[in-house]
Amino acid sequence: MCTLARAQSFLHRDESIRPDDVRVSLDDGERTYGPYQCSQFLT
Repeated sequence: MCTLARAQSFLHRDESIRPDDVRVSLDDGERTYGPYQCSQFLT
């Protein structure tokens, strides 16, 4: 999650997007999980 969020914030650095501004959802074809924020996994 954090890698995806960090990459997105890097790509949009001109817009001052922080990794925690990015929401990531996972879809396994049967169910969608999320949206999650990076900070949820850092505690």
